[in-house]
Formats: sequence, C-alpha cells, structure tokens
Amino acid sequence: MPKKKSSLMAYFINTGTVGSPVWASLGKGVVSLPVSYNPQVTTETYVNEDNATTSVDSYQAQIGLAVTVWDDANAPAHAYIETLRKARAVGSEAETQILEIDLSTTSPYVAQVSDAVLSVDTFTVEGGKPQAMENTIYLNGDPYNGTAVITNGAPVFTSGTAAAISFTSVPATGASAVARSSSIVLTFNNAIRAEAISIATAAGVIVPFAKSWSASKKVITLTPSSTMAATTVHIVTVAGIADIYGQTLVASTVTFTTGS
Repeated sequence: MPKKKSSLMAYFINTGTVGSPVWASLGKGVVSLPVSYNPQVTTETYVNEDNATTSVDSYQAQIGLAVTVWDDANAPAHAYIETLRKARAVGSEAETQILEIDLSTTSPYVAQVSDAVLSVDTFTVEGGKPQAMENTIYLNGDPYNGTAVITNGAPVFTSGTAAAISFTSVPATGASAVARSSSIVLTFNNAIRAEAISIATAAGVIVPFAKSWSASKKVITLTPSSTMAATTVHIVTVAGIADIYGQTLVASTVTFTTGS
C-alpha cells in the first residue's frame, strides 16, 4: 500500500475574522506540525466484573508548531503569528481558527475548521541561524466538518454534512435478460474511498471480475472476467462501502438474471 505523504495534509490559519476568514498556509517554514489529541478517559471497575472498563469522554487536541521564520511576503502566516508574539496576545486577541484539508481526497476536498487559540512558547535568535519560533495551537470545542476548494493556493471552506450514501446500478435490481457480456455499473452520490463488492450466482458460484473507478471515485465498473452463465440469477453484494466523509453504507444487493 502506498504511503501517504505529509504533503497530502494542508493546514491554514485564519488571519482574518470568523465572518471574513483569510486563510494563510501553515506550510512554508513549518518544520514540525504534530497534532496531539490528548484523549480524556474514565476507567471504572463495575461491581459485577473483575476487569476495568474504559471510556473516551473527550479530547483536548492541540497542535505543536515549530517554525523557521520567513519574510511576510512568502509566509503571511508567520507575520500573523509575529503580531501575536509582539503583542503578547491574550484572551480574545489570541483566538483564531485552523483549517485542515485532506488533499488525498478529490476536490472539493474533505476539510474541517476548528476554533482555536494560539500561544507563542519560544522565540529564538541564534548567531548564523534563522529566527525560530515554537507555538502551541489549542483546538477548542467540536470541529466544523465540510469541504474545501483551493484556487491559486487560496482555500474556500464550505461547512455542512454530506448526504447519506446512495447508489444506482445498471443493470437495475430485478432486471432480466441481461446480456451475458455486460458490465455492472454502480454510481454513488458521494466519492468512495473503500469497498468490498462481490459478485456470485444465486447458487453461490463466485464470479471473478475486474473493477475500474472513475476519476471522481463515484462510479465503479465491474467487468466479469468471462461471459456470465446463461439464464442465471446473479447477485452483486455491495458491501464495505465508505465515502470520503467517513460515512458507511449498510450492505445491500443488486440481483439480475442473464439472458440465454
């Protein structure tokens, strides 16, 4: 399985306001960006059991931000953080937002915005080396899930929950006299990131096939490896479906009968 590079995750900081966000990339000069989720857990041992039960109650997520300082033109995010540093911003003056975009998805990309506060932890000036800062960004409350479109490096975030997964099929379920050389085409309303689709006859004979996804990851074409059996009921089991928004689909079937 190919490794997912760090460059497939993009982070931006809001240098504007909540009502009129201006997203500056946390990329240039950022040498480290670990996200610590700090789960808050409760562990209890019930009177009718000998072993403990642990529940996850909440998270106190934070981002560590190590920065080699660049000039304002090339790294406007640094200029914004510098302003907070010089003002020793506290309270509402230290509030901002963080936009996280998953570039491994297709545009509009899966994204989320978190309300946050930023603290400047250290500012280092050392002979022969560039200026450096270490900061902590504390993520507050629940994130706003949605999607983002990036145009010329500038993201636009749209909040909202994706529609529940649905699909259509050709042939449709219940179809008869389906050509034995047909492919099966499933069209989903959301981009799909995982699946475990299979084809078999009603008698349980597995039908090998090749699969091909469209560029949008919404349409999958299933092409049987050989001509399907004549006048036979075939069942396509649509299982293991998960979309790019983290939603899953309850397993379902498409049933059709081939022609002679």
